[in-house]
Amino acid sequence: MDEGSEAGVSRRSVWPDRLARVAFLATGAVALFLFVALAGFVLVEGWPAAGTGPILRELGILLPGTVKTSLLALVVAAPLALGSALCVSGIHSSRLRGSIRLLMELMAGIPSVVLGCLALIHVSIWIQYLFGQPARLNALVAGLALGVALIPFMFTLIEEAMFHAATRHREAAFALGCTAPQVACRIVLPAALPGILAALVLGLGRATGETLIVLMTTGVADNLSWSLLEESPTLTSGIAGPMRDVVHQSPRYRTLYQLAGILLLWTFAIQYLGKCFLSRLHRRGS
Repeated sequence: MDEGSEAGVSRRSVWPDRLARVAFLATGAVALFLFVALAGFVLVEGWPAAGTGPILRELGILLPGTVKTSLLALVVAAPLALGSALCVSGIHSSRLRGSIRLLMELMAGIPSVVLGCLALIHVSIWIQYLFGQPARLNALVAGLALGVALIPFMFTLIEEAMFHAATRHREAAFALGCTAPQVACRIVLPAALPGILAALVLGLGRATGETLIVLMTTGVADNLSWSLLEESPTLTSGIAGPMRDVVHQSPRYRTLYQLAGILLLWTFAIQYLGKCFLSRLHRRGS
């Protein structure tokens, strides 16, 4: 084959790579544009309500409910997710390890509306009977349902962190005769600590952004309360509930978009902090 034909074949083989590169760049640019446009629209629509009396009043009502339900969900989900991940990291049977992972994947596939219905119909009645409360909707019911929803999400992050952390040290410990619980608690757990912290932070962001469960279980009382047994709407339920009846461009409309902007910025901050912990874990592993 002469040089001209070889050059033609080389040029033809380069074109698919260039087209693929342009297509990937275009799709990435479109996704970035949509993200920036959405965030900009939310912030611009809510900017006129920044610092006004209505937004401060709404924050005073919604922030306690958000903090209560999110922290309670972490208290419920973190021990169960961490214990399951430690169990998986210390199990040598691949069949049992795969069964636990499959169970967590099935839990992750449960729709939020199903968890909300179970909490609203059954868990709320048990809580009402146990504590003698007149109302069924409260932060305790929402926190328990959110905790169940967070378990598979946090388990995946923690288990991945433990799998990639201290691989060589783990093999050396087993070679020296250490048992699986010793390896899991003394080697894997300290090495995976940044990943565990990242799972806690990202789980907090996931709990803060959950809408349907808290909308069904927290109630709509507009009073400031830190009690777990009282109705405590959150940021997401306070935005989603009134949005369908609000008048376009009204002060209430601006206030809801301001709340949405605050929630958006909070989510960005949580995601960034979680990524920092994950990058630290990857640097430690490398």
